Amino acid sequence: MKKKFQLNPATGMAMGAIVAALISIIVQLATKDSSVWLWSIPIGIAVGLPIGIAANEKKKF
Repeated sequence: MKKKFQLNPATGMAMGAIVAALISIIVQLATKDSSVWLWSIPIGIAVGLPIGIAANEKKKF
């Protein structure tokens, strides 16, 4: 049986990095500036981690 997708800190970080990469591609294509990659992925990971932690804590209750 297939397990349902579970949001935890690791998947939150991965999703944050993926969303940041997608946004970075759009910004880079619009501005022709590749420096967006220097800060977007770390911010995406930093935002995704607390989302995953909060979802994990909410599931425990």
